[in-house]
Amino acid sequence: MSEQYKKWWVDKQDAGHRFRTEEWFERNAYELLCLVPHGGTLLDVGCGNAQLLTYFASNYDELIGIDPSSSMLDAAEKRINKFSLKNVRLELGDACQFPTSISHADVIISNQVVQFLDSAEVRIHLQQCNRVLAPNGVVGLCGIPWVNLRDWYLAGGIHGKFNEGIINILRTMRQHYNFSWKKQSGGVISDNLGNWHSREEITKIAALEGYDSHIVSAWYYEYRFHAKLSRRRKGTDNA
Repeated sequence: MSEQYKKWWVDKQDAGHRFRTEEWFERNAYELLCLVPHGGTLLDVGCGNAQLLTYFASNYDELIGIDPSSSMLDAAEKRINKFSLKNVRLELGDACQFPTSISHADVIISNQVVQFLDSAEVRIHLQQCNRVLAPNGVVGLCGIPWVNLRDWYLAGGIHGKFNEGIINILRTMRQHYNFSWKKQSGGVISDNLGNWHSREEITKIAALEGYDSHIVSAWYYEYRFHAKLSRRRKGTDNA
């Protein structure tokens, strides 16, 4: 994960999800739990302030949350204490460099993390997953912005916020290109999303790292998708 993205999160304590109620966090967590098996150890990569992790907790024996932002982990610790959870531990780390203390996970969830990784970094992330994932384990790359819907998103055509008129559409498109410049110059992330990926790209990268992919659309974010990755079966073509 680039230093530019780490700087973006360095002093934040809120992930800025579309909805902010506990009912929403619980429903979003349930969506992701439907994608992966339960039981054993869950590694939550980019756990943020644990808004979803707290609703994962009852489904696993142990949970490990990692995040590159110490301020996010401070907020996560307060939330975990508020929920009186005893099966969670938090560590500083990111998607491309798991803490060396982590040696095993039955399930790995990276929710809204891939957007902060380019294609090469997605592959590094999966290599990190390979290092700790159980033989029959599953990886959930969740909440990936789908590149096919990028222009629609930037034009405001998401959840009833379409900007009428060509001037407004051009303005939002310009914001996207400004983001590209700001990223290169070390500035802030103007759209708070980062990298958009295609479903075919994620499937191909996963195959290179030994995974079969099952792609599904996100329930609550129209422009995102999830990839459930399972160890590639022996005898399956890697192409």
